[in-house]
Amino acid sequence: MALLTLPANVLVGTTLASNIVSSSLTSFGSSPSFTTPLLGTPTSGTLTNCTGLPIATGVSGLGSGVATWLATPSSANLASALADKTGTGVNVFATAPSFPTSITIGAASGSTGTALFKGATSGTVTLTTADAAGTWTMKLPTSGGSASQFLQTDGAGVTIWATVSSGLTIGTTTITSGTSGRVLYDNAGVVGEMTTTGSGTVLALATSPSLTTPAIGAATGTSLVATQSINATSTDGFVLTNTTAAAAGAQQWSPRLRLTSQGWKTNATAASQTVDWIVENQPVQGAANPTTNLVFSSQVNAGGYTSLFTFASDGTLWSTTPTGSGSFYIRTGAGGNGSVYIGGHGGGYGVGLGNDTTMGAYVRTTGVTVTNTGAFSFASGSSAENSADLYVYRDAANTLALRNSTNAQTARFYNTYTDGSNNEHFNLAWSSNVLHLGAVKNGTGTARVIQIDYGGTTTAAISVPITSGTVTFGGGITLPGGATFLTTNTALTDGAAAQTATMTNSPTAGNPTKWIGINDNGTTRYIPAW
Repeated sequence: MALLTLPANVLVGTTLASNIVSSSLTSFGSSPSFTTPLLGTPTSGTLTNCTGLPIATGVSGLGSGVATWLATPSSANLASALADKTGTGVNVFATAPSFPTSITIGAASGSTGTALFKGATSGTVTLTTADAAGTWTMKLPTSGGSASQFLQTDGAGVTIWATVSSGLTIGTTTITSGTSGRVLYDNAGVVGEMTTTGSGTVLALATSPSLTTPAIGAATGTSLVATQSINATSTDGFVLTNTTAAAAGAQQWSPRLRLTSQGWKTNATAASQTVDWIVENQPVQGAANPTTNLVFSSQVNAGGYTSLFTFASDGTLWSTTPTGSGSFYIRTGAGGNGSVYIGGHGGGYGVGLGNDTTMGAYVRTTGVTVTNTGAFSFASGSSAENSADLYVYRDAANTLALRNSTNAQTARFYNTYTDGSNNEHFNLAWSSNVLHLGAVKNGTGTARVIQIDYGGTTTAAISVPITSGTVTFGGGITLPGGATFLTTNTALTDGAAAQTATMTNSPTAGNPTKWIGINDNGTTRYIPAW
C-alpha cells in the first residue's frame, strides 16, 4: 500500500489539515509512529509496550521518597521511603548478612531479647537474657581456644581462654586435677578449699542443718564443740529431732546419742570388743498429756541394749538391777568405796552404803544394820562431817557397848526434858574410876526416888529416898556369913555406962558399950555389941 503524504492545510475528510500538528509527516493507517506527540488525556490506553516513562514526573500517587528509591534503589533511598523502621545502614537479607556495628534484640517495654540458633537437621538453641538484664558488655576472645580450655572473665566482661591442665586456680588456691569431693570457701578474701567426708548431695550449713545418720568426730578421738554467747539464757546447741507425729500406741522416740568405744577381754580368745552407750528420749502415752523418760542403755559386743537408768519427767529416777547390787546403784571411789545401793543387795531390799564387796551399813524395812565391827556414831558438831565423840558398838552377840577409847561414858534415861538445863533423868556414868547411878534433876526438874522393883511387878524391892535417909528394902537382907557380919563407915554410938540389961528393957549406960539400933516399924529395938 502506498503512503499518502499530504501537504499542510490539506483537508482530509471533514477535518482540516491544519488541525494535524506535525513537524514532519502525518501518518495514517495501522501502527502509526508518533514522535514526541502531545496526546492530552486519553480515556483509556494500554502501555504494555511503552518505554521511557519518567518515574519522577510521569507517575503520581507515590509515597514520599518512593519515586526516588524506584529511580535509584539504594539502601539509603529505601530507608527514606519506609514510614517505620529501626536502625540505619545497608539493607539485610537472609543469607550471610553483615552487620557493621551492633544489633539490638528485644525492647525494654516489649519482649526480652532472644536469639534462636537452628540445627542443620534438627533442634534449636535459644540464647536469651534475664528480664532485668542489667547493663554490661561481654567481650569474647580473639580465637576459638584449645581443647579442655574454659572461658574466664576478668570481672569486667572481658573473657579469655584459660587452661585447667594442672588444676583450677582461684586467687592463690589451685584445685589439682583429680581432686573431688571438696568445698571452696572464703578464706580471708582468698578462696580456700576443704575436704568433705561422707556421702549425699546436700551441703549442711550453720543454721538448723538436717543430718541423716551422721558420724561426728574421727577415729583418733577429735571433739565436737558448740560455742555460743548465751549469757544467762540457754539456747539450743545440738538438736536431735524426730518430727514425725505420734499416734495412739505409736510414740515417736528421739534420735539417740550413741557413744561407742573398744574394750579388751582377757578370756580366750582375747580380743577387742565394741562397747556402746545410748541416750534417748522415750515418750510415754498419757491422758491429758504424754510424759517422757530419758533412758540410758548399754551393750557389749553387739549383744543388745539393756536399759540401765531412767530419768522420768516427773522427777523419778530408777534403774534396772545390775549384778550384785540393788535396783539403783551409785559407785564412787576406788573399789567402789562410798557406793550407794537403793532397792536391794544380797537378797535384801532397802538402802545400803559400802563398796563393791562389803555393805558397811544397810537400811531396810526390818531396821538399820552395820557390820559387826562398825558403830553408830554421832558428830561433835552441827555437820555430819565433824569428828564423832559418841559411839554405840556391838561387843558380842546380844551385847551393846557405849565406848570411846579411854574416855569415860555416860548414859541418861530422861523422865522429863525441856532443854539441857531443865530436865529429870536417870544417870549411869563413870567418873574418876567410880561408877555412879542415880536420879538427877536439873533446873525446873523435880528430885525423884529410885526404886528397884521385884521382877514382873511394880512392888519395890529397894527404894532410895530423894534425900539422905533410910533406904527401904521390900524384903529381908541376906548377908554373907563369916567373921564380919556388918561393916560401918563411922563408929557406932557408945552407951552411957556399963549396965546389965534384960531382953525386956532398953539398954542403959554400962556394959555392953555398943548397941545396934533397929527401927521395927516405928519401934526402936537394939542389938548389943561388944
